[in-house]
Formats: sequence, C-alpha cells, structure tokens
Amino acid sequence: MYKNEIEMIHTNGKKIIIKDIPFVTEEKEKFHLKWQVEKLIDEINGKQRPNDVYSFKEVD
Repeated sequence: MYKNEIEMIHTNGKKIIIKDIPFVTEEKEKFHLKWQVEKLIDEINGKQRPNDVYSFKEVD
C-alpha cells in the first residue's frame, strides 16, 4: 500500500514532493527503504531544475 509522502525543500528553495513511499515493517526493509530515499534526495538535490513531484515507484 502506497500512502506516505515526503516534502522537502530543494537547495534552490523549491518545494519537492516524493510520493508513493511504501509502508514497511521489518528492520531490513526499513534500512533498505531509508537508503533508497536518501539516495533519491541526493539525486534530486544534484539537479539544477528538479521536478515538483517524484514517485518512489519509479526508483530502482
């Protein structure tokens, strides 16, 4: 089930939303999810012109 969203502020001041983040319960899943979210945030912050919304479903 996908419901969680993260709102962040890009380094240029633009509001960014990462949506469709799954709920996880196991520690191993939480660790992997946290790593994926941090990696996506780093990629977004590295872009000059980021999108307004990103879907976590598109993350590998």
